[in-house]
Amino acid sequence: SFRIPSCIKYTHFQCFGKKEYISERSLQAVREVIVALRSNVQIIGHGWMFRAGAALNQNAVQELLLALEKGDVPKVRNMLESGWRLEASQALYSYLTRMEEPLIPLTIQSLVLGDENENVSVEVIAADVLGLMKEELPANHLLLSAMLFDLLDAVIKSSPADELRGNTLPISMLPLFFTVQTQHINEWRRIVTIFVEMIRQASTQLDVNLAPTDNNVRLTLEGASLELANLIHPEEQELLQNSVVRRYVVPVGYRGDCRNVEVVERTPRNNEAE
Repeated sequence: SFRIPSCIKYTHFQCFGKKEYISERSLQAVREVIVALRSNVQIIGHGWMFRAGAALNQNAVQELLLALEKGDVPKVRNMLESGWRLEASQALYSYLTRMEEPLIPLTIQSLVLGDENENVSVEVIAADVLGLMKEELPANHLLLSAMLFDLLDAVIKSSPADELRGNTLPISMLPLFFTVQTQHINEWRRIVTIFVEMIRQASTQLDVNLAPTDNNVRLTLEGASLELANLIHPEEQELLQNSVVRRYVVPVGYRGDCRNVEVVERTPRNNEAE
């Protein structure tokens, strides 16, 4: 049977009187980035999400990071519309690493990092951690976590099943959610497995409902809703269907993820032309 660690058996996680985890303005700015990244996972490429590199414009990264910290939604939106999506992913990662505490409170982390539940299945632990998050986290904190889980799920699902690099994202994102220390090294595989299961279950456990409406997708969380406009823009759908798109990551003058593509029109075969 599942055992609650002794450190949290009689604890009710109260957040009243504490500084909010993320402000409403910063949450909306982060939302703009997450919407843009999730909308363009196929265009950006799963291997480049949250990955720093020489091709990134560091000035743009810093501008976006400052805008996230200030909650400057118009600035973030304008830069995303200009094509700075890879830079935005790095800015978002940097923003999250600067949080004073991990996304999952230490007391809830005990379900994963403690040794009292080593015989409990990964699925059960993941469900219980998400359940505690849903019950105990303030609204903005929970919504931020839910949106990040949803983005990670979309990126992982877009990764080729036979490509090992597609599985490195949960490992690189793990420190944002958990405080993994030296004593946890022997259990890191199990910890990562639980984290991946949490990502998989989050859309249902956290009441995240992605229901397409026309070209839009609505993300709802416990009665609140966010509009994710044009997850796949019509012009991008046409581009993917009718062209071969090859991305160049390090050309001179590189400006974002969608500004340097080579479009090769598909030449029909003789029987197709007929």
